Amino acid sequence: MERPFAVQSFKSSASSPSRGVRLKGYGYSLKRSSALFGDDAPEYLEKVETLNIFGIRADYMRQFKEYLEEEGLSKDDDWLPFVLPVVKLPVDRRLKYPVVVDWYPRVQAQQSSSRRGVTAEAAAKLENGWLTGEHLALLDLDAIYFELVRFKNERNLHNLNITRSVIESLLRRDDWYVLYIPREELAFDFLEKARRWQEIAVALLKKYCERYY
Repeated sequence: MERPFAVQSFKSSASSPSRGVRLKGYGYSLKRSSALFGDDAPEYLEKVETLNIFGIRADYMRQFKEYLEEEGLSKDDDWLPFVLPVVKLPVDRRLKYPVVVDWYPRVQAQQSSSRRGVTAEAAAKLENGWLTGEHLALLDLDAIYFELVRFKNERNLHNLNITRSVIESLLRRDDWYVLYIPREELAFDFLEKARRWQEIAVALLKKYCERYY
């Protein structure tokens, strides 16, 4: 397919920090659309063919404008209005940092051969769950806080501000992570599971810190 309007970019000399575009025209005829098509030219094509000059130094742009005026070019600004639609988002809508933690390998590693492990069928389903307020009541938030501070220092995340209140607020939410874990691991049947929930909370928060940073 023939290119309808080919253009060639060029750069001016080092003393003139600007760039321009040389129009080659339809079929490389070196003519503008007004000379080829007249009133049948596509709408707004003239705007595409217009050379826009941008400069860094204000004095250069002033001199360039004076030069154009001396050449008899119009001084009137020809503006093309463009309405940009604004999408209003809900006030409470915030950016999310999705964190994914797969706890199945740890469950399989922690269970001894004498106990029933996770079956292949159950592992293939990848059940998911969340830490609730009841789980949070059994966690040591101070220990979690100090572990995150140690993690922050090890990873050189110096600009990351971690507070205990933010940790608790995050753990009370379930919209920022996906936790793949057998549902029975979150059941309140053995008190020693609180230690696992503590490890889960730390793993989730560490990944959150990395994604956030």
